[in-house]
Amino acid sequence: MHRLDVARCALSVGVAWSSCIFLMGLMARRGTGVELVRLLSRIYRGFGPSFRGLLLGSLWALADGALTGALFALFVNLF
Repeated sequence: MHRLDVARCALSVGVAWSSCIFLMGLMARRGTGVELVRLLSRIYRGFGPSFRGLLLGSLWALADGALTGALFALFVNLF
């Protein structure tokens, strides 16, 4: 049985989720998905359609995704 590499899984999920959050913020700059960005800004402090908000939201999402990916890999390897 193959085991997941925890660090690689954490990095890949973190980068993927961070990219999604960044793209959502860019879309909100054009008026699409503003309510979703407003909702996510409650979770990710500082997230918004501004350049600073995009960076802050992406960093929060990177950390959140990395933690989620690492926990997923650990649980898969455990069971």
